[in-house]
Amino acid sequence: MDVPLIELQKVTKNYGSHAVLRGVDLRVRPGSVVAIIGPSGCGKSTLLRCMNFLERPDAGQLFFRGRVLGEGAEILRAHRARVGMVFQRFHLFPHLNVLDNLLLAPRVVRGEGREEAARSAHILLEKVGLSAMAGAWPESLSGGQQQRVAIARCLMMEPELLLFDEPTSALDPELVGEVLGVIRDLAEEGRSMCIVTHEMSFAREVASEVVMLDQGVVIEQGPPAQVLGNPQHARTRTFLKRVLEHSRE
Repeated sequence: MDVPLIELQKVTKNYGSHAVLRGVDLRVRPGSVVAIIGPSGCGKSTLLRCMNFLERPDAGQLFFRGRVLGEGAEILRAHRARVGMVFQRFHLFPHLNVLDNLLLAPRVVRGEGREEAARSAHILLEKVGLSAMAGAWPESLSGGQQQRVAIARCLMMEPELLLFDEPTSALDPELVGEVLGVIRDLAEEGRSMCIVTHEMSFAREVASEVVMLDQGVVIEQGPPAQVLGNPQHARTRTFLKRVLEHSRE
């Protein structure tokens, strides 16, 4: 049996008396794309943040390639280097140009020389369609361009798993396609990814599995054709109906 790239067992996360995640089980196979859907406030972003330990679970275990993730600063730094994350808000450093945003992590974390890191950065900027923007400042870029820079910056650390937290939610509608196009290309390369998204047509096209989260619990999961095309849980059907109605407005 294939060992999952990452696996969560009975993961729980509380903020005070509020239970955000309530015993979540999740397995991500190497090369798979898992789309995580659900209503606002159901715990989707917290789930991603627990997967790279930006948030520490209160209970449960996390395994990476079959090994339980332990404690300690060095262990967590190594894990975060293997699991890259792209946020809703691009979080580019405004005082650094595009190239230097990409160079920062490999130079500081891995000690790469500037010339070596710059070669990789230019390759990735070309991959995301921004090869001419290396010297640009973040404030001069559109939202879609900034998000593509954020994706390239994430790829600089060569992560084994990519986490996308609603990567198009902060974008104007006309800019959504350019970011989804980059993510689609990464999926076609066989990258392992978890994507929190409200773009159901994109999830249907790209995902190998869809996970429906509601009130901190996984209530349905399976292939897109099943979860999105023939959902078994009433809550999933209600959610998908509301998403479809919103997209028509």
